[in-house]
Amino acid sequence: NPGIIRRMHITGIAARKDSYAEMMFWIWQDLLKDDGGGITMNDTVRLKSFAWSIILATYSDAFLANAGSRKVKLWVDHICQSNTADGILALLQQNHDTNNSVDENTDILDYQWDPLSMAQR
Repeated sequence: NPGIIRRMHITGIAARKDSYAEMMFWIWQDLLKDDGGGITMNDTVRLKSFAWSIILATYSDAFLANAGSRKVKLWVDHICQSNTADGILALLQQNHDTNNSVDENTDILDYQWDPLSMAQR
């Protein structure tokens, strides 16, 4: 029934984490964690920094320009209102094998939350 679905947002994730993805993981982890070693950011600042970073890293320039800065700011605000920095950090860490590094010469990690491992189940 076409009337049931009004809009659809389709996204994807790379099956293989390359060096860029590895760097993004470390950036996002650093933005979200509160390690208590010096400058401590409150939860809202940590989330807002993460939200802007993830939006800019995952959407194309053309898509963001089409959406407009006001709408993108609403997305950032929604991320901050709907989540906690510690919660997103936990999800991020659960979906990344922190015991192994990935480089250009590494095959897909045999890790339970790796996209290919999940697809095979």
